[in-house]
Amino acid sequence: MKRSTGSVRLLLLLAGLVWAGAAHAGDVEIREPWIRHMPGDTPSGGYFRIHNGTDSAVRLVAAESPAFRRIMLHRSGSEEGSSRMEHVDRVDVPAGGRVDFAPGGYHLMLMAPREELAVGEEVAVTLRFVGGREKTVSFPLRPPYAQGPK
Repeated sequence: MKRSTGSVRLLLLLAGLVWAGAAHAGDVEIREPWIRHMPGDTPSGGYFRIHNGTDSAVRLVAAESPAFRRIMLHRSGSEEGSSRMEHVDRVDVPAGGRVDFAPGGYHLMLMAPREELAVGEEVAVTLRFVGGREKTVSFPLRPPYAQGPK
């Protein structure tokens, strides 16, 4: 079938509009999830990146998993030379921005595993945002000395 140059241009224009619309609409993505798994009942740390591809800020307010009895949002930092960790009620991710949950900063504090877990396994964690948005992500368990997802 032979197409005219005008038809090809129209198809390319429509494809570009569809692509631009999808990029504009965006979504919240969770990248590089991992858990620094601690043995026994010692709390483990959960880390990831939130990429907000939407036109509005989003607010992370909770996390839960069938593998842990309790998960809290935390932030580590230092003040006057002393390390500290504090519970936070929310983490705001600006429109088009990202927030890293990484050792030494924001993280999930995963407490009281419901059963014995092992390095190499993966657990589902659901991240809850204001407005009812949620993302369930598979987090691989890494050893206690791990510094990143790999």
